[in-house]
Amino acid sequence: MPRCLRCCGVSSLIIILTGFQQLALKLFNVIPLFSKVLEKGCCPYMYAKYRIKIHPPTGSLLTYKENTDILQVLQEEYVMKKLINIAGLVLAGLVLVQGAFAGGKQQTEGLTIKSGTLLVGMEIGYPPMEYFDTNGTTPIGFDVQLSKALAEKLGLKIEYVDTAWDGIFAGVNTGKYDLIMSSVTITEERLKAFNFSKPYIQNAQAIVLLRGSPVQPRSLEELKGLRVAYQAETTSDDIMTEMAEGGLQFTALEYDKVINAFDELRLGRADAIVCDSVVAYFYTAQPGNNFQIVWEGSGEELGICLKKGNTALTTAVQGALDQLYADGTIQKISQNVFGSDLVSSVHK
Repeated sequence: MPRCLRCCGVSSLIIILTGFQQLALKLFNVIPLFSKVLEKGCCPYMYAKYRIKIHPPTGSLLTYKENTDILQVLQEEYVMKKLINIAGLVLAGLVLVQGAFAGGKQQTEGLTIKSGTLLVGMEIGYPPMEYFDTNGTTPIGFDVQLSKALAEKLGLKIEYVDTAWDGIFAGVNTGKYDLIMSSVTITEERLKAFNFSKPYIQNAQAIVLLRGSPVQPRSLEELKGLRVAYQAETTSDDIMTEMAEGGLQFTALEYDKVINAFDELRLGRADAIVCDSVVAYFYTAQPGNNFQIVWEGSGEELGICLKKGNTALTTAVQGALDQLYADGTIQKISQNVFGSDLVSSVHK
């Protein structure tokens, strides 16, 4: 290479070399690039195009070896700048990932009524889904365990708002709680009025009798003339109302809680109960029980109910629910409560 580079001399250069620099020199293949710089023959060109500072100036003419040394320094400085830029991009990416996945806390900021807390509307009196433990104050059951896991995925604390079933939907509309998680069947009518998660458990309607009962209905139609107990404002209530409107004659015994219906059947003041199959299986599985399931209808699905238009929280809740399916948490809860997997078949 001719001594054609007229540039500033170098009295001091600070060069930071690492193994990454040497590898990057090969990866970026910058030697052809800086060869073009040298061919231009002047430092002002390098200053302007590559913004490289070499100091202090002496104005001396450089030898071939000095030109080559400067080329090496320029290469290394160029690569170091590239590495710093890449490191900055990686760091920014890590910050974004941390924000998106650190327990979901950032995702739900400002989405709940009470900051940092998920308020869950629940009628705590519907075993095995939601009911009080023997101390009378601690909520337990499938929906309770699932809602706790859901809140944990969202990075939120959880509080339960025990609400009578006949006012539970009004409560979510008026902002008493963020969502309802209380064995809510997904129906066409409810989908028009509320937001819902995807289904999280399979359910059906069932007829329950006392063992040895003198009446043995094997369908809803065969409840004709019987005293039928069920919980008011539920899917069971809807079905029996439809049956009555269709001409079926029976004595309707409506109760605020499904527990009361089973008490009435046990005491002989009701002939049959119509209720959710998940509830029926819970009662018939209890030690010393005297109940039997004689009919079970077609499948229905339960979901998490939110205020209509609350798209942001609905999306966050669904994302957390999907994670509970993916990591097997919801399947474990189902096995723990029901002794079988009632959840995987409805996951879409």
